[in-house]
Amino acid sequence: TDGAAFLFNFIFGPIIAPLIQPIVQKADGWINKIISMVTNATHLLFVWFAFALLPAALKRAIWIILATLYPMGSSIISVTTPEVADDTFWLTYWSCFGCLFIIIDFIENFIGSFPGFYTLAIFVTIYLMLPLFRGAEHVFRNILVPLAGLQELLVRKDADFVRKQA
Repeated sequence: TDGAAFLFNFIFGPIIAPLIQPIVQKADGWINKIISMVTNATHLLFVWFAFALLPAALKRAIWIILATLYPMGSSIISVTTPEVADDTFWLTYWSCFGCLFIIIDFIENFIGSFPGFYTLAIFVTIYLMLPLFRGAEHVFRNILVPLAGLQELLVRKDADFVRKQA
């Protein structure tokens, strides 16, 4: 042990450690990220596998609960705030989710028993719901507004918004 202490005190500590520590610190961040990603992926895979084993009626119930409870609470909160942007976000979400619900309600009689149907429904709902993706806005502007023939009104609304911002 005296030899190990001698090597550390006179060689590894003052000479090698300063060279290796920056590499270790950089690698430590990447290693932690990789471990976190693997852990999260494992948890998601486990949840997805458990979800896949559930009966279709329970999957549908989980999808509806996921798609309505959080957005409902967020909508209630957004209505009570003076900001208009969050009201618009949730109104857009509810418009898109209503259309998604009607489409899924119609096609689930035909393809609802296929594996992954409700998983796809949950992914689409999360895409619409999360502000990270702004999926509801994309679907609203690129699908619903053109279907309703309201492009001119949307352009006017956007122009008014830009005018107020200037």
